[in-house]
Amino acid sequence: MRSERRGLTVLSLVIILVVVGVIAFFLLRSRGPADPSASAATPATPPADAAPTTASAGGVLTAVREPAPSLAAGTADTISVRLANGAGTPMIGVPVVFTVESGGGSVTPSPVRTDSTGLAMSVWRLGGEPGANSIRVTADAPSTLVDPLVLTVTTFSP
Repeated sequence: MRSERRGLTVLSLVIILVVVGVIAFFLLRSRGPADPSASAATPATPPADAAPTTASAGGVLTAVREPAPSLAAGTADTISVRLANGAGTPMIGVPVVFTVESGGGSVTPSPVRTDSTGLAMSVWRLGGEPGANSIRVTADAPSTLVDPLVLTVTTFSP
């Protein structure tokens, strides 16, 4: 009888440890990355050795997330663009360059390589004076013609 109790006690402890382990796994998994610097506002850059996908039909740059059409001067916001070939397949590992065309300000980082979904993200800090701000987004896809994308924001005094 004593050995039966000991067996049940050991089995109970094993079950409790398994349940606690499963709960801990799901709690940690739902919290996201442990690194606080890996937030959504931080642009992600895929490895430099990622093989680019090319297409002869031409690529298409599309704004996925862009700032509102009117913002306070000096505001910073994350922008993202998607690069896909003519068939809609993401183009991976392609350098995308964000260049300030008017209004001052900066875009960092630039260039950025597209990730596994064809996305490239950067932070656009608008110029400090009210007026038109624009950036040109280009992709350096080998053997693929990609039309540039121009994003424009009008800034006002804060």
